[in-house]
Amino acid sequence: MSIICNVERIDNNMPSTLSCTAPDQAPMWTDVFSALGTVGATVVALIFGLISLRLALRDHRARRQQDIERFEEKYEAEQRQIRSQAERVASWVEVRQEYPTHVVVIQNSSDQPIWEIAVHYPHLSEGEASFTVIPANGKKELPMQPVGNISEQATDLFFRDNAGRLWYRPAKAPGELHLRHEAASGEDAHVSLSA
Repeated sequence: MSIICNVERIDNNMPSTLSCTAPDQAPMWTDVFSALGTVGATVVALIFGLISLRLALRDHRARRQQDIERFEEKYEAEQRQIRSQAERVASWVEVRQEYPTHVVVIQNSSDQPIWEIAVHYPHLSEGEASFTVIPANGKKELPMQPVGNISEQATDLFFRDNAGRLWYRPAKAPGELHLRHEAASGEDAHVSLSA
């Protein structure tokens, strides 16, 4: 295929106007370059779009992780606040030289009273004892009759903190503290050793 060129006018032996046309079937090089440029621009735009999407997803994951960490920190702070009084309450068995030789001690080292206290120890005369309150920084001692070989030093202890939450310290796992029941406002729940 050939390109046809026409000279419109000649001035001083020089063509002043030259027009060339190609047959309809032949692609023009400018069209090929234009198409390649369009495809290249599309590919570059897709690459930049994918990179932008990846960066946006990474930023979203980072923000989400920060939100999760903030939520966990807030939750842990709330749990520490909820447990702060109950963690300062404990019970154990003391063996002394003077009479009574065996005493169950319930210690409230918090700055608020605890309520509805129930302690269970197999060597107490009735197996359990309960009472209404131990004041802030208070202590209650329960003398007991030693029966058999007293080797266990831990007791089961139930009590309510000043906010009305029921807590349990198990003898089988000394040092553990479990929230047994969150009191609803105005609720008058009774401590039960079978709870």
